[in-house]
Amino acid sequence: MKNKKIVIVVVGILLTVSALYFLKTSDNKKNLTNMPLPQDTAVVSESNEMSAEDVIKMMDDLENVVIPENVSAEIIGPEGETFQMSQARMYEAAVSNLPENARGDCSWKFYLNEYNEEVLYREMEGQLIQGTCSFTSTFIDKRGDLRVVVDITIKDYYRKNVLKTLSAERMYKVL
Repeated sequence: MKNKKIVIVVVGILLTVSALYFLKTSDNKKNLTNMPLPQDTAVVSESNEMSAEDVIKMMDDLENVVIPENVSAEIIGPEGETFQMSQARMYEAAVSNLPENARGDCSWKFYLNEYNEEVLYREMEGQLIQGTCSFTSTFIDKRGDLRVVVDITIKDYYRKNVLKTLSAERMYKVL
């Protein structure tokens, strides 16, 4: 009998706590729905909705990327001409005069001339993001002359069509 009373009291307390929690959360939701929007919040009304033709035109504009003749690529990092082996270095190539809606892929090749013979030491793949291909690594763990080559394939916004391929090269001395 005593155990039944304890169980009934515990269940009653749990129900009371649950009811209070439910009421409190539902009051918060009501308060949120009645709150005014901040000044900088834009509300799209029916008159500002885009028509199907506008959406198609916008998608066509993204896909129809025009690459200017003066677009070029340059390896800008690591800075300097020498660095220590196994030293963390940021490899970076910049594409100048690239339209905003262009995307691309980067293919890096590292050739090391360790014993008077240049060999392909490592390859890395990446993506062109806001006109830059970059990554950081410590993988050059041998001394010698290092030739870094990056091939950048520029594509349309949806990455369907190859529009242009650029290449850049730079030499380093690994100590």
